[in-house]
Amino acid sequence: MDDKKVNLIFETFIKKLGSKQKDRLSFINENKQLVLSILPLIKRLLVDGSENERITCLQCLINFVEFKHELIDDCFFAEADRQFWSSFHSIEKPSFDELFVLQISFLVDITIDEQLCEKVYNALNDGEFNLVKVCVTLLNHCNHLSLISDLLTNLSRIENTCDFLIENERVLQSLVDLIFDLFNRESSEVIKFKLISIMRNLCFHNNLHSHLLREEFNLLTKLVHPICGSTEIELDDEDMEKVPIELQYLPPEKQRESNPDIRHSLIECLLLLCATSFGRKMIRDSNIYLILRETHKREEVRKVQKRIEDLVDIILKDEKEYADIENLMKLQLSDEYKRKFDEDDKKLLEN
Repeated sequence: MDDKKVNLIFETFIKKLGSKQKDRLSFINENKQLVLSILPLIKRLLVDGSENERITCLQCLINFVEFKHELIDDCFFAEADRQFWSSFHSIEKPSFDELFVLQISFLVDITIDEQLCEKVYNALNDGEFNLVKVCVTLLNHCNHLSLISDLLTNLSRIENTCDFLIENERVLQSLVDLIFDLFNRESSEVIKFKLISIMRNLCFHNNLHSHLLREEFNLLTKLVHPICGSTEIELDDEDMEKVPIELQYLPPEKQRESNPDIRHSLIECLLLLCATSFGRKMIRDSNIYLILRETHKREEVRKVQKRIEDLVDIILKDEKEYADIENLMKLQLSDEYKRKFDEDDKKLLEN
């Protein structure tokens, strides 16, 4: 299809989808049949079109899916859309050009919704291609770290990803190692927060705990190290011998993570690992309580202090108190207790 004809077809459509958000949504709502008739052409051009046509098509699709419109289910997940989704397999061998960036941007936008994320995962993956595995590889070799982190953050929420990582433990270990290697090298607080958000989402999956806490992953040390100060100064010799060797005798110049939101997220990862008896045992056995105790003394942000207190409270309780609770994070409380705890938390944070 020649460029002139494509430009004529898309001129009005692109203008409308490129207009202000409010106008764009009104256009979609008022012209559902037009949208439904043009989107198949856009998807076909994404498969068969020139590079310029594919770029134009992706820009249209990004502007469409950002609204999470009710039409998305009808437009992208039919049997006839297999070729459309297969066109995204090219990100496995990326050129890191404009087309690649738009492909990842589209996937980020459409997977923000958890149900759509599951559908995209199923539509994209086949016996040879897996989006999670590709994203882990891209995380290691890509200049677009923020975008790939966004996509992995979305993917890490769904059970499909959890199941894949359990079956492919090498990919899981690569992902965990990469998250913390990049975290320790990265200067951008935004990207550091995104990386820890991926880790936090993984910790939500109880089925992953026994894999995440394998000795070779060294996850507890990786989570605690950023919130440590100088253990050389803060711990006596007796306590020093009890904590993981990587956290022993950290020098006087060792600084804690400066961003309180990142510190908060790191503590939340540990808290989520306490949902299972296995996680609680591993955390108790590691003696990281000794470091959390010192961290709490020096923490100045109340919401972070409160999270440490929640964590320590779980660690110090006798495991018999959790005997009948399979998942601590799914413990059902009455509305009365929820209100009481919310009020107590609010008072604590205000003080």
